[in-house]
Amino acid sequence: MAKNVKDLSIGTEQIPRQDAKSNAAQDDEQQNAALRRRNHKKTQKEKLDRCENHLFRLKEKGTKDVEG
Repeated sequence: MAKNVKDLSIGTEQIPRQDAKSNAAQDDEQQNAALRRRNHKKTQKEKLDRCENHLFRLKEKGTKDVEG
């Protein structure tokens, strides 16, 4: 019965997939994603600042239809 048991220690080496990316490529993708997130937050803050400045200027002018 022991002859039927397959030795699991032989052949446990993983075969790399053909489409698997290298660690360097994965690191680059993660860094790019982090930069995109940071740039997105920065752009959103700049847009908000521009909007607030615009509303402030309109209030100073005394425009009637500005709420806030």
